[in-house]
Amino acid sequence: MTSSRDEYADQIKSAFLTIGKQAAMKFLVAKFSFLGAAIINPIVGFFVEMVLQALITEAETAAFFAYIDMRTGSQSKEFEEAAKENFLAQKSGTDEQKRIAAEKLRRSFRDFVSLTN
Repeated sequence: MTSSRDEYADQIKSAFLTIGKQAAMKFLVAKFSFLGAAIINPIVGFFVEMVLQALITEAETAAFFAYIDMRTGSQSKEFEEAAKENFLAQKSGTDEQKRIAAEKLRRSFRDFVSLTN
């Protein structure tokens, strides 16, 4: 049986993957515009996702996320809920649900970071 801490870690890792892939792809396309081409972009996206997944699972980043205590106020709760919704949407949601969940995740992450740093 999966513990709630394990589920929480999976949700945070999924959020990191979603935000990281989007940021990396935006950066790469801004630097090398040809990477935005319809044929090349999905291939590059696949490799970016593979690298981020390896970073999450093989490096100690996963351990770091597993032990973060995010109970610092309502912003962390909103981020935690958005991470869970995103995790579930990315697993089995429609494209629209995935898009909405990812956007909510980005907004709640920005709110959390800007209010706690």
